[in-house]
Amino acid sequence: MKRQRRRARGQGLVETAVVITFMVLLLLGIIGFGSVMAATVRLEAAAREGARQGAMGQSNATIQTMALQTLSQTGNAADVPGTYWMAITPTAQSSRTFNTQVKVEIWWNYPVPVPVFNFFSSSRLLYAYNVQSVTTNPPSS
Repeated sequence: MKRQRRRARGQGLVETAVVITFMVLLLLGIIGFGSVMAATVRLEAAAREGARQGAMGQSNATIQTMALQTLSQTGNAADVPGTYWMAITPTAQSSRTFNTQVKVEIWWNYPVPVPVFNFFSSSRLLYAYNVQSVTTNPPSS
């Protein structure tokens, strides 16, 4: 009788270890996926903010600064993790006259902060763009 109870406790311990391992991996996967989705939303908001600044006639430096401030979690452009590339079309501020389209594209090599995801990829390349029409004439220099 004692032998059967001891085996049952050992079996329960093994089952618990298997289930907990699976649940931890599932939880880390959910956190990693949520992190990438939150970064994607921030990237889309940054592209939209950059295009909005361009539509208001701002300079390329202002467009980049405002987009990066939106992209960072702290509001500081220097705190953007990973590497990024930004393209602003048209590149010359003088080309952005009334009713032209301003397109801001951002590529972000986002470092995934969840350790389990690092087995597959240490970073994920995200892309977003936004196009807005210029509604005001740029300030004359």
